[in-house]
Amino acid sequence: MAVAADFLAEIAAGITGFIATHQALAVPALVLLMMAEALPLIGFLVPGAFILPLIGMLSGSGNFSFINLYLIAVLGSLSGDFLGYWFGRKGGHEWQPALLQSRHRHVLRLAHDMVSRHGGMAVFLGRFVWLIHPAIPMAAGLLGVRLRTFVLFDTLAVCLWVFLYLGAGHVITGRVLSALHSDRGEEIILLALVVALAVAVLYAVHRRIGRLT
Repeated sequence: MAVAADFLAEIAAGITGFIATHQALAVPALVLLMMAEALPLIGFLVPGAFILPLIGMLSGSGNFSFINLYLIAVLGSLSGDFLGYWFGRKGGHEWQPALLQSRHRHVLRLAHDMVSRHGGMAVFLGRFVWLIHPAIPMAAGLLGVRLRTFVLFDTLAVCLWVFLYLGAGHVITGRVLSALHSDRGEEIILLALVVALAVAVLYAVHRRIGRLT
């Protein structure tokens, strides 16, 4: 698990480093990144819950506009979710047997069960659970969730999810830079503890969910 965490951290750092040094490519890169994060199977390899706070740090340090990053991330995430829904609606029944033989079959079944029981609410809540949410849109399409229901719950979820995770990186970076400039060492320590606690909680949640796979 520690090796996996290090691997995800390297991926996230590499992606944000690329965006910071290639600003001309930042918009298409971020859209494609957030699309990939939301797609079935591919999304299991792209840790959006870790990448978004790091991208938020770019706006917190003054390199990018928070509003611009927010809108781009929302656009990419919605595009990936709608594509996943379309996959499920148009070809889900053909691909389902092969998907259920993959190493993520338990997560796919869990997503299927969530959507069949809770419908649109599963679309909303599933967005906040990494390792499940890449499978939710396809399950919604496969199970025949109405398009307008999917669009409503998914749009609300994505807008809130991006705001929370991107905003966390933005706010924390801004506070740290402010504390550094004013030599408020105790505030830096407090922020470090808050960040460490947040990371620990995310790690515990993801580890618990990972046991399902």
